[in-house]
Amino acid sequence: MSSGRRDPWRPAQLPFDAEAAWRLEAWLQSPDESFNAIGVDLRGSDLSGADLSEAWLTYAVLSSVSLRGVELHRAHLEAADLSDADLTGASLTRTTLDDARLCRTRLDGADLSSSSVYDVDARLSSFRGARFVAASVERTDFCGADLSDAVLQTTAFVVRFDAQTVVDGLQGAMSGSVSLVGEDGEMQRELRGVELEQWFAARGARVEVLTPRARL
Repeated sequence: MSSGRRDPWRPAQLPFDAEAAWRLEAWLQSPDESFNAIGVDLRGSDLSGADLSEAWLTYAVLSSVSLRGVELHRAHLEAADLSDADLTGASLTRTTLDDARLCRTRLDGADLSSSSVYDVDARLSSFRGARFVAASVERTDFCGADLSDAVLQTTAFVVRFDAQTVVDGLQGAMSGSVSLVGEDGEMQRELRGVELEQWFAARGARVEVLTPRARL
């Protein structure tokens, strides 16, 4: 159930699709209901500042949509298309983004704490200053992405980087590994532990790589 903060919030622009616009208008009249837009095409809309807590946006098309400062706590964005969308300053705490498409997406200053980011295409996206505290980020492609000044803290981090991935100022602690891939997309090497810490340090990052404790 949402907090109802959206009233008197109004979208700066409605979606191009008539059904999507109708769904959005109907939701605005039902402040106690979560927004249900599973598989809906929301392109053309400007939803900046909306409270979309616990929204159902699985398979939704949100490419190039403005979502600046949006509240997406516990929202479902599985397999959603967020390519070229702007989520600057958005809150995605405990959000599920598994299988989502985040190509060229802007998430500068976004909070992804305790979120699930599994098998996500985040190539060429910007996560400058984003927070991944206690998040699970696995099988995610950050090739060409910018992670400058982002924060990891007890983060499960099993990802792909390439030579264009920016990590300057990235800081915190993680467990997992980084697969470095070449221009052809093929993995060249996998970095873990101390070797990964050294790789980060050489590129301006301060990341501690945690190792699992051996079982007795």
